[in-house]
Amino acid sequence: RHTGYADSATRARKLGRDEAILRAELEARPGDPFVLFNLGAVAVEREDWPAALGHLAASLAASAPSDSITRKLHALIARAHQQLGDPDAALAACRAGLAACPDDAELLFREGVVRRHAGDAAGAEACWRRVLGLRRPEEFASVDEGIYGHLTRRNLAVLAAERGDPAEAAAHW
Repeated sequence: RHTGYADSATRARKLGRDEAILRAELEARPGDPFVLFNLGAVAVEREDWPAALGHLAASLAASAPSDSITRKLHALIARAHQQLGDPDAALAACRAGLAACPDDAELLFREGVVRRHAGDAAGAEACWRRVLGLRRPEEFASVDEGIYGHLTRRNLAVLAAERGDPAEAAAHW
């Protein structure tokens, strides 16, 4: 498991180096969706949500639905919209991704998070329960494995506790 760099200054230097390399690559291959995806990922890591959204949206526009990065693009776009305080756009990004891939755990998990923050506990719970019913994909995916288990169960435990169901909360914990 690659965890990056624990030291924030070292990580910031690496992200700066990565961005410089990617910008040079984008000059050589303007509009390349994979380069734009990676520029967006760097911006996400820096929590520069407007820049992330710009790169990710441009990457998605230039990508085919079958491209390996397309699922992740929808999830990252939804996250950027959520971080920018636009839950409607975040949900629209989740819906667009789920239209192409209805069983994408990361998109369902993100939709649940957005719904939870918007006060839609029932909608969040429905999303998270669907996640628990999914099998992990056979193909490589850059998805936190905890989505298929402890992260989703934690969220469901909190919802159960909030609605006064300690038995279900305990089962999820």
